[in-house]
Amino acid sequence: GKWFHERSVYFTYEHGGRGAFSAPPAPAFDRAALPRTLKKLEDGGAVKIALYGDSISAGANASAKGFIPPYLPSWGALAMQAVRAAYPKAALSYFNAALGGTSLKWGLDHVDTHIVPEAPDLVILAFGMNGADAPEKRSEMLTALMGKLTARAPGTEFILVTPMQPNALWRPLEPHSRYAASDAALAAPGVAAVDVWNFHGALL
Repeated sequence: GKWFHERSVYFTYEHGGRGAFSAPPAPAFDRAALPRTLKKLEDGGAVKIALYGDSISAGANASAKGFIPPYLPSWGALAMQAVRAAYPKAALSYFNAALGGTSLKWGLDHVDTHIVPEAPDLVILAFGMNGADAPEKRSEMLTALMGKLTARAPGTEFILVTPMQPNALWRPLEPHSRYAASDAALAAPGVAAVDVWNFHGALL
């Protein structure tokens, strides 16, 4: 809702142009990572995209959810707006199966009922804030989750998204700070990895 919004202090400032963003905060997108999805988008075909994650992806604290200005949708909805703008001829469908409070283990346990029947072309996996799985365990569960989907639909592609950084006074930053590296190790044709953790750290 709007609980946090009503208790926040906002301020504006002019950035001096120096520091973290003097260099690109994230690597350029590798088009080879999602060849099937990009081809369908560019050809104007039907593309189904699923978002599967925790409360961050469900839209918790997005201002639209609390019906307060500036009425910003969840990041998944914003991303789909950008995809539709970039590929207006594509028949894009999107569904958000994210649920607040869930972990990657929950995602693995429920993918057969929440995602598999939909047979999406692209699945965005954005778990990690809840729980403290070792990077090796995270990689193991992500691989198993992707395997369940590709067994049903071999052409499915994936985007792995690390969580943003929590307040360190609320929970430790470990082992989450190592997820970007373990996710990057899973990147391959059909699997893209997005390092939100370090981007968020640069922003902070």
